[in-house]
Amino acid sequence: MSIGAVELAVPAPTLTAISPNAGAQGTSVAVTLTGTNFTAGSNVAISGNGINQFGATFTATSITTNFVIAGNATLGARTVTVGTSGGTTAPVTFTVVAKPPVPTLASITPNTGTRGNTVAVTLVGTNFSAAGLAVNVSGTGVTATNVTYVDAAHVTANLVVDANASLNNGGARNVTVTTAGGTSGSRTFTISNPPTATLTSISPTSGTHGTTVNVTFTGTNFTTAGSSINISGTGVTPTITSATPTQLVASFVI
Repeated sequence: MSIGAVELAVPAPTLTAISPNAGAQGTSVAVTLTGTNFTAGSNVAISGNGINQFGATFTATSITTNFVIAGNATLGARTVTVGTSGGTTAPVTFTVVAKPPVPTLASITPNTGTRGNTVAVTLVGTNFSAAGLAVNVSGTGVTATNVTYVDAAHVTANLVVDANASLNNGGARNVTVTTAGGTSGSRTFTISNPPTATLTSISPTSGTHGTTVNVTFTGTNFTTAGSSINISGTGVTPTITSATPTQLVASFVI
């Protein structure tokens, strides 16, 4: 008796979707193709010229890869198919769109800040977009947080200035805005030391042994960072509990 080998047919792949289904000229887009019966080494084919594909990973139902779109790639729809030894899928559409315009930055307000403080700024310019939005600050010690797209001409952010941020070059930092369209020219944001604090009054002005007294200091140019209270002699330990530019509150442990 002889036993014959049975060769099983490889099922044909199907391709149902590509996400995202569009990308801009001059960008690299990470895409996911969804379908069935994909195999390792499946061939992803893109019609036309100007798009290169690399770095694919495979499962039976998805392929993740990168589409590198040339800056001069022809605009419009392309067909994308997946081929295996079982056949080639029906196509899905991937569309090449124009690269967004490069943003411009006209002003930053306010354009100064002091060490140890957070400055809420508004950046004014053109061609701002939420896609790829970032506010960049040169050097170290100043970080942009809470970057928010308002409209095509306005972005808001908080610039957090470290207490020990460098004051080299007069404290000047270059600020730019980046979107999917590119990076703007720069505008200057200047940091400096905070002004010297002044003290005009303290209340109450006395306390007794073995007690804790809440003391209010009134003056100007107090800061929430780097403030300290200095008391002559020994036996009194101050702890700042709150601070505003004109008032500090501390507990004195006597």
